[in-house]
Amino acid sequence: MSELDERLEPYAGRDDMSIEELVDGASELLEVVAPEQTRQRVNERPDVRTIRYYTSQGLLPRPVSYEGGRARYTVEHLLRLLLIKKMQADYKTLRQIRRELDGTGEDAVLARLHGEEAVVPRPPPAPASKALRVESQSLRRFDLGAGAMVDVPESLLQNEAGRTKLSQQLRKLADELAATPSMSSDDT
Repeated sequence: MSELDERLEPYAGRDDMSIEELVDGASELLEVVAPEQTRQRVNERPDVRTIRYYTSQGLLPRPVSYEGGRARYTVEHLLRLLLIKKMQADYKTLRQIRRELDGTGEDAVLARLHGEEAVVPRPPPAPASKALRVESQSLRRFDLGAGAMVDVPESLLQNEAGRTKLSQQLRKLADELAATPSMSSDDT
């Protein structure tokens, strides 16, 4: 059993950690995983503010529950937090880390903490709506600017109900993008 595994034992199966316990656990375990941050702008140890920021940016999952108005976290949160800090010590930006962690499960995170480069198949993205599922057919590409494009089946453009549904989904996406806080720093 590795030193990391031994030190993780008290956290095994935990799904009731407060944010303060998450901070303390990460600080303790970072001694094994990433003893120091070599980048000057990166916090040496995560604090409550860092955890909230990582959650808002999609690097950490949302708390699993709220008990008495206090957020509760699991061992998965702890493992992901450790891996984020380890990857930052390896000079990865938060943007790169988010891409690498997207769709990664607890076992793969633990393997990466042990220095194993686990290859985890990503699930295919879920369609926005059953009405918008597409088999092979001709598509029309729309340039949204800023490097984004969307392919729309010609048959959908021919169908009034389909266009209406697409329009609603695009408005929903626009609202979500407008509500997403911009990243002021890629190094927190």
